[in-house]
Amino acid sequence: MRLRRCLVLAVTLVAMASAAQAQSEPPPIWTFSVAPYAWVPALRGNVHTPLPRVGDRNFEVGGGTVITDLDALPAMIAGEARYGRLAVVGDFFYAALQQDLNTRDLLWQGGHTRVTSTVGTLLGMVRLIEAPRQSIEVGAGTRIWNFITKVSLNPGLEPGAIRKASLSWADPLVAARYRVMLSPRFGVSVYADVGGFDAGSRLTWQAIGSLDYDLTDWARLRVGWRHLNVDRQSGSFGVDLGFSGPFVAASLRF
Repeated sequence: MRLRRCLVLAVTLVAMASAAQAQSEPPPIWTFSVAPYAWVPALRGNVHTPLPRVGDRNFEVGGGTVITDLDALPAMIAGEARYGRLAVVGDFFYAALQQDLNTRDLLWQGGHTRVTSTVGTLLGMVRLIEAPRQSIEVGAGTRIWNFITKVSLNPGLEPGAIRKASLSWADPLVAARYRVMLSPRFGVSVYADVGGFDAGSRLTWQAIGSLDYDLTDWARLRVGWRHLNVDRQSGSFGVDLGFSGPFVAASLRF
């Protein structure tokens, strides 16, 4: 009987302490951040298409070459909506690359190939550890891909021709993120995700590391390295590509 009374008293005290702490802490509010960024990745891998005279296109180009091969203004932006320990995290990337195509001037007088990549990521995250100087989050979500390959052949013995093929799909993802403050303004962030699992891609994974500097309470500058990899085959069209290079981002919180 005494033991039961002690247990009831202990549970009551814990409940009262938790309620008092909850009352002393302000309720969470919604916060948002938008982070446009510039990413200059080197590109390595293979795009396999059913297009005649093209077949496999191997890519192994440095970041500088990628910039010169851009055929349209790229779009790169990330964002986050947070409510206490919960967050919705998104990222959008678009780029179009164009390269000359050597036809050996037999049937056509050269040409070019254009590969357009559109990648969108959406995750739900929960903060497991929230200490004054560090935090750990885990989450799950999806990454949506779209690749379009366009081949233009200049007229020669054969008339000019334009051929196009496309591939779109979505991958399930699991993700984790860690951040630690090294000083009141400097911090380090590490992020990783993995997915596909043959539900979309055979495998996709991403790793990001950055050094962060808080310019103000609402503005943060990030400089780091990002690698994004995907391996997907669908019939006669497939991609096996790796994007890897430095990035710089400006995050605005409100």
